[in-house]
Amino acid sequence: MSTITARNWSNWSGFVRAEPKLVATPTDAGELADLVRTAPGPLRVAGAGHSFTPLVASQGSIVSLEKIEGLVSHDVQSHRARVRAGTRL
Repeated sequence: MSTITARNWSNWSGFVRAEPKLVATPTDAGELADLVRTAPGPLRVAGAGHSFTPLVASQGSIVSLEKIEGLVSHDVQSHRARVRAGTRL
């Protein structure tokens, strides 16, 4: 089940802040799809929060993909890996 957190968000430095109606952390693609359909807009996806620009700030919804992470597959020959959306590099 998706985690709904306090209704505030900031980047790592605190320079960019927002007070959205919803901050959510879905745990799978189904929960993410439900959020896309039902969350108050505009909906923004938060990454690691390192940006100094207000790209994520929203009065609607902010979604973190941090629980949709991990290695899906890798190919040693081609030096390629497939990872889920919330996987940090």
